[in-house]
Amino acid sequence: MNKKIVAILAVLLVLAAVIWIVFWEVQAKEIAPKVTQAELIESNKSWVATKTPLPLTENIFVNLPARDSKISVTNSGDLVFETSNPNYLKQLADENDQFTNIKEYRLLIFADKVSEYFNNSKYRYPTGHAHAGMSDYQIESGIREIDSGKESLPLKQSGQTVIVKNSLATDYSNDMAKDAAKAFEFDILDQGVTVDDQFETAYQHVTAYPKEFYYDFNVTKKAFFLLNNMKEATITEPVGIEYVMK
Repeated sequence: MNKKIVAILAVLLVLAAVIWIVFWEVQAKEIAPKVTQAELIESNKSWVATKTPLPLTENIFVNLPARDSKISVTNSGDLVFETSNPNYLKQLADENDQFTNIKEYRLLIFADKVSEYFNNSKYRYPTGHAHAGMSDYQIESGIREIDSGKESLPLKQSGQTVIVKNSLATDYSNDMAKDAAKAFEFDILDQGVTVDDQFETAYQHVTAYPKEFYYDFNVTKKAFFLLNNMKEATITEPVGIEYVMK
């Protein structure tokens, strides 16, 4: 009899595990319709047309149109902002030593990230729970900030032409960060991005840095039949490139 009870309990436990997995997997979020390239370009152009303030950092915003500045959307949908406005250049230099003695600034935001970039101040982490396999995740608190990469990118200069060809990767601080991003379906460039950018400038001293979203959050993971495990997780996602001309 004891063996039968043990066998029944084992079957029930396995069945419970299967039901757990199936139940949460079928709760998959509705897949958003794929946006065409033409629709993406028009959407990005609308941000320019409506003169939405453009963030250069967490604390510096450009009110468009701005003197000694120009903004455009490329044929591939990337957003490009260029300025030699002394007011904005001084604000950048005062905030970050990387911009000391800057004479001209150029910002490129990748097409897929333009809307998010303009809207970053309204970003909120998902509430509630997310599930992946037999694990349950919940984000307790967190921030997402616009940041400048600390390491410069390799570039080529030929006369007045600046060329950047590089691959930028998304960085996860630990497995929990990657698992939570997948469970909550963060809209992150998980595979990174390949950059192929070229422009003209009269300045000979040009430095390029990644423009990034920096995610910093506390996440709790509860695996089936296991205790809670909470960790701090960070994600650094490339969303563009900024150029400093001196």
